[in-house]
Amino acid sequence: MPVGLRAPRQDPNESEDLATARAAVACAGSARYFLGVTSHGLAGIVQSTGNEDTALFLDGGRGDPVARATAVLSECAGQPTPVLAECGGAGPHGSGARGAEQVEMATALGAAVADGKPAPCGLSINSYLLSGAQQTSGASSGIHGLSTTDPCMDWLATEELVRSLAASVRQRRTKGKKRPRS
Repeated sequence: MPVGLRAPRQDPNESEDLATARAAVACAGSARYFLGVTSHGLAGIVQSTGNEDTALFLDGGRGDPVARATAVLSECAGQPTPVLAECGGAGPHGSGARGAEQVEMATALGAAVADGKPAPCGLSINSYLLSGAQQTSGASSGIHGLSTTDPCMDWLATEELVRSLAASVRQRRTKGKKRPRS
């Protein structure tokens, strides 16, 4: 199963530890033997063939959405490890990116795709029915359709963004450029 491994950081104000993340991706792709439960339901030595469908999950660190996209794109260039870009989520500062910031970062990444440059193999965005997030308290019932975790973009903004990214892929294909392997 494909999996993205997040690049760790010791402190929210530090940059992502790419060397450790790349080592984790390489380790995940290698065969392993470990103590586990056999197919007969007994404790025993189990063999894993490894998972070669792993990628680095990067948020681009600090800065505005375009600077974050640029940081992710720089990691895509010339690297053998596939990269997934986190446009939303907790990010480096512990608070989720607002919908407009997610769109700005994803649009910058989509422009690189359209130009045929090395780009992430996928994007992660936070999307829900309504835009934003709500503060939850034990007594209130909350607003139906509004995220109770990270800020999200609404469904219509998500649809528009996905269509824009698909247009970037079509543009790259019409130029005759295949997606560079990252």
